Order: sequence, then structure tokens, then C-alpha cells
Amino acid sequence: MWTDYRLNSSADTIASKKTKLARQIALWISQDLRPFNIASTNGFKKFAINTGIVKNIDEIPTERTIARTALNDVYISVESAMKENLKEIDLVFAIMVDIWTDNIRNRPYINISI
Repeated sequence: MWTDYRLNSSADTIASKKTKLARQIALWISQDLRPFNIASTNGFKKFAINTGIVKNIDEIPTERTIARTALNDVYISVESAMKENLKEIDLVFAIMVDIWTDNIRNRPYINISI
């Protein structure tokens, strides 16, 4: 169900790869409840370079890019996928809701467990 933003296309520009990486990081952050600054830590930078995800540190998106742009893209994609999944449910289901506000962006969030 999670959106797949592939990083491997040779036709991608550096900006496009950076955008896709930002979306992947935003997805990871939201799935595992990690802080936005995780991508700017030395450990993550070394990991990204040593595994070949990026060739230099400048290709790693900033936490601001992740929080303001990529997270919104991921939100829209996941919201759309959730709506499609809910349309396919034929049985009775229960919903559990958890609501909170992101203090950095002052944006409300809702977690729905089905």
C-alpha cells in the first residue's frame, strides 16, 4: 500500500533524484515515527554515501525539504491509497483514531487504524 518512489532510473536528474529521496525519507519518517533531522545526522550521511544512495552529501535533502515538500507529497499519495483500500472492504470493520499536531509545522495529523 505504501507509495514506492524509485531512485534507480538513469534518466533522472539530480534534482529529481533528490526529490525522490526526500519522499522516501518522508515515508520512512512517517512509518517509523522518526524525527525530521535524521537525514542530516552524520550517521545517515555516511550510510547514504557508503551504500551508494548518493554520491555526495549535497544530494541529501534537508529536513526543511522533507518536512515542507516531500511529506505533503507522501501524505497525498498515502491518503489516496487508503481511500482506494477502504472502497474494497466488503465486511464490517472498526476504526481506531489517534490525533496529534506536528509542533514544527503546526499541522494536525490523524492516524487511523482499521
